[in-house]
Amino acid sequence: MLGLFACSEGHDQFLHAPDLGPSTDAAEAPLDLTPVDLMGPDCGQIMICVLQQCALTNLTCDQACVAGAQPAALQQSGALILCAATNCLAGLAGGDGGAGIGGMLAIISCIETKCPMQTNACEGLPFAAPL
Repeated sequence: MLGLFACSEGHDQFLHAPDLGPSTDAAEAPLDLTPVDLMGPDCGQIMICVLQQCALTNLTCDQACVAGAQPAALQQSGALILCAATNCLAGLAGGDGGAGIGGMLAIISCIETKCPMQTNACEGLPFAAPL
C-alpha cells in the first residue's frame, strides 16, 4: 500500500483520474444482446436471395445466401429448395433455367402449387401457397 502512494506523489494527473468503477447511474441502458440481433437470415430471406441472385442452380451462390442462418431456417429453406429443384426446374429446361424475372416468377408460381407444405412452413417468405 505504501508503494502505491509513493508512485503517485508529485503527479497531479492521477488525482483527477476518471472513476473506472461500475456505474451507479440507473438511467444507463444495458447493452441489447437479444437473439434477434444475433440471428442470421430467416427462411424467407434465404429463399429471396436464392431466387433473385442464384436462380436455384448456383451452389456457390446458394451457400452465400445461407451463411449465418439458424438451423430451423436452414431446414425450412433446404426443404423448399429441394422441392423446387425436383418439381420446378425441369419445366424451365431450355429456357433461362430460372434466371431472370420471368424464370423467378415461374419458379414462385410452381412452388406455390407443387410445394405448398414447404412454402407455408418457410418463415419470413413474402408469399404463401393457397390452402
